Amino acid sequence: MKIRQFTEDQIVKLLQAGKKGEKSVEDLCRDFGCSTASYYTWKKKYGDTNVDEARRLLGQNGLA
Repeated sequence: MKIRQFTEDQIVKLLQAGKKGEKSVEDLCRDFGCSTASYYTWKKKYGDTNVDEARRLLGQNGLA
């Protein structure tokens, strides 16, 4: 099974930083070490969730 590189905490923090709009998505992803495709996939999947909700969603999908 593939091990996730980023935790739910990190993903939610990245999405919240992107929502603020202080930096471009490309710059955020470069600093974070992920691709912009991953960012938009996470944004679609988690949207406005907090850390606990993200963990619950991952558990339901069988990825936790």
